[in-house]
Amino acid sequence: MKTKELVLYSIFTALIIVGAFVKIPIGPVPFTLQLFFVLLSPVLLGKKGWIPVALYLFIGLIGIPIFAYGGGIGYVLNPTFGYLIGFLGAAIFLGFLYEKKENWIYKNIIILVAIIIIYLFGASYLYIIKNFYVGKTFPIWFAIKYGILPFVIWDILKGIAVYFIGEKLKSRLKYD
Repeated sequence: MKTKELVLYSIFTALIIVGAFVKIPIGPVPFTLQLFFVLLSPVLLGKKGWIPVALYLFIGLIGIPIFAYGGGIGYVLNPTFGYLIGFLGAAIFLGFLYEKKENWIYKNIIILVAIIIIYLFGASYLYIIKNFYVGKTFPIWFAIKYGILPFVIWDILKGIAVYFIGEKLKSRLKYD
């Protein structure tokens, strides 16, 4: 691993952590800036853009309270943990497909699909934890209503910002 890679992984991991603390609670899932940095990482780092996301998950799961509501292995029982799993899935997906074409429409669609991946993991996990662990009747519609709908517009705007900022920074970063 090159020194530049290690520095970039560290910077993006730190940015994701900071993004978790910029939060506005709006129901069971807070609005945070994590998504922006989770998406920006693979846009700038390519296929290795999942590494900062994995480091973020590892650091949080070993007990350092860097997730939106704490940390530790017990966090896997938090109804919002599915979004964190979705972050990793989205980063892997985006890292492998973002650079396949230079078309701006293609790149924005790939970013949108990455956001949908996060929603699928997050809302599904929210539904499962609420129904089977917490033991509350929580219809899938509630998971969509509280875990996706309040965020759609903001996340699309973050995705568009990722595209423009990522494309601008890529030429200056000159990452191999």
